[in-house]
Amino acid sequence: YCGRLSLMNLPGNNTLKGYSGYTLVEMLIVLTIFIILSSFGYASFSGLRDTVTLNEDVLTLEQDIRWAQRSALFLERGPSERWVYGIGIDFSRFEDDGEYRLFKLCSQFSDFGDPRTKSNFPNFDPNFDIGALNGNLPLPGYVSSLCQTGSSQTEIVRVAGRVDGRVSPDFQIEIPDTLDAEGDSAGNPQYVLFEAVSGRAFFYDSTGSLINYASDGNIVTEPVHFRVEITAPTTGRMKTIIIGNISGKISLESEQT
Repeated sequence: YCGRLSLMNLPGNNTLKGYSGYTLVEMLIVLTIFIILSSFGYASFSGLRDTVTLNEDVLTLEQDIRWAQRSALFLERGPSERWVYGIGIDFSRFEDDGEYRLFKLCSQFSDFGDPRTKSNFPNFDPNFDIGALNGNLPLPGYVSSLCQTGSSQTEIVRVAGRVDGRVSPDFQIEIPDTLDAEGDSAGNPQYVLFEAVSGRAFFYDSTGSLINYASDGNIVTEPVHFRVEITAPTTGRMKTIIIGNISGKISLESEQT
């Protein structure tokens, strides 16, 4: 029948005959492009995450350092506490797991007045050279006396009501070694102490020995500052917190490693 359309002449049928599937090579190319773009996106996300975490952790650490200094400046002793030399931060575990702790340095004296409470730096008797029990931190460890009267020795105790701080252990954390004015190693600084009332900053190494001072109690000609370096592994961005010797001035530096 001449008026009847042939199925073979339908437009749609010719179109269908022109279609063909994707080849394996084409699918592999598309898949490769997708993986590459995804990896770029993941790297960007990881970098952003590390940057945000780095900024937050450094800000928290900086605030805790300022809290310790401010608390030392306006220190209030409890009714049963001995004289408190100052408030400090213990960084002895910082490079291992990012943890730092706040402490008080409590004297053996009930009140201000003894030469050790009035010297150029805490816990120092100017009649003797610096030694384990003269001018240095009484390490190791903490006691639980909370600076209560009755003790006959200088002690470090935990700050009541404060939670230990921590920087992400995923970061590269370093407290660089220091050199004194003569070029000799002054030890790896681990402790920062802010003196009561004055807020002056003093540094101690892992054994509790005072840094920047000679054995007679005089400060060296070129004292070093306390530096804490924290680097994000993904971006290589490093932030450094610097605490000035004596002045206690806190500054922040940022650089790309």
